[in-house]
Amino acid sequence: MRLRILAGLACLLLLWSSALGCSPSQVEGETGVQKPVVMTARAQKGDIQETVVLSGQVTPRVNINVIPEIAGKVVQVDVQEGDYVTQGQRLARLDAESQRLQLEQARASLRLAQAQLAHARENYEQQQEREQDLASRSNQSEQDFQEQMDRLEELYEDEEITEEERDNFRSLIELYQAQHQAQSEVFENSLSGLVGVSPQQLKMMEIQVEQARIQVQLAELLYSKMTLEAPREGTVAMVNLKEGEIASPSMPAVIITEIDTMYVQAALPEGAVNRVFPGLKVSVYVPAVRDESFQGEVEEVMSLSPDGSRSYPAKVVLDNSQGLLKGGMYARMEIPVEQRDEAVLIPLEALVMEEGADSVFVIENNKAVKKQVQLGLRDETQVEILEGLSSGDRVIIRGQSSLISGMEVEALEEDTP
Repeated sequence: MRLRILAGLACLLLLWSSALGCSPSQVEGETGVQKPVVMTARAQKGDIQETVVLSGQVTPRVNINVIPEIAGKVVQVDVQEGDYVTQGQRLARLDAESQRLQLEQARASLRLAQAQLAHARENYEQQQEREQDLASRSNQSEQDFQEQMDRLEELYEDEEITEEERDNFRSLIELYQAQHQAQSEVFENSLSGLVGVSPQQLKMMEIQVEQARIQVQLAELLYSKMTLEAPREGTVAMVNLKEGEIASPSMPAVIITEIDTMYVQAALPEGAVNRVFPGLKVSVYVPAVRDESFQGEVEEVMSLSPDGSRSYPAKVVLDNSQGLLKGGMYARMEIPVEQRDEAVLIPLEALVMEEGADSVFVIENNKAVKKQVQLGLRDETQVEILEGLSSGDRVIIRGQSSLISGMEVEALEEDTP
């Protein structure tokens, strides 16, 4: 009410001055000098919170592109946009006939290599048994012949046989021994004529089996890639597949998002980067959804400015359990960087900037006096004064653009809240 009365008085003064030929924004003083009419406000103590206002785009926290690794004809599409999928759930199936045949061929090669190895091992074991048996028989025969010779000498020494009989028996034993030796050599030669398997050959065949097994694993992997599966749970945001078309590794076939949590990323100016930290609460406004703000939280602040831009990407996380936020929506964030209580505050419009110095006009004895000030925190409507003013000082907020320090003015005072 007071402001309206003062404004009415100002209008009357202006009309009166116009009738006397004065300019609309001035009144004549006692000396006849025209006085500018200005609006003032009081510097007062209060709480102020400086915020950084940034804009960005709402983005799902998890955004996964499912891309086929092998090009193929789409045989079946199992999901559509908006479907919720679990990890490992089938999304689509591509034509895998060629991969299936390669897999069957690899499995057949593995079975053949395994059979050849088993047969070689069997032959090798039999060969080892025959050689061991031959060596055992040969040793036994040598032992038998030696025992017969020893027995023959004992009979001769005991004079149970004559020397002639001993020599005849010895010749006969030696003949049998020679015949047995010849037969053993013939048998041994017959074994060596057979196709044998060496330990080195067995090792090579084992390696061939392992190679065949790897080929099967590779063929199974290629075959499995013709089925597209969800790498994790989430909501299908896009399906870029149609049955009969060719799916290409150069384009995402399905995009899966996690929309329960969204985030907004924006660039912090270098003056604020050291005052913003993970865990800080942030008000996020998404006009497309509602006028009220969403409560967000700073999750990450990068310590490196990309491309030397002197701005630092910060990520703010938002709860989207209600599903109101959609990817791509415009968002405005108000990030509180500092707060101070009982500070001396004036309206922003009181500031006058000349040659890089901050100053204000104050009313002293009905005159506008220019004073330099040191600024502190600021918000959208007011600024903190660190030096230069005291609480209760009357500052000019409108009409100061053409003032000169020391000039008489007609000061009207704005209502304070």
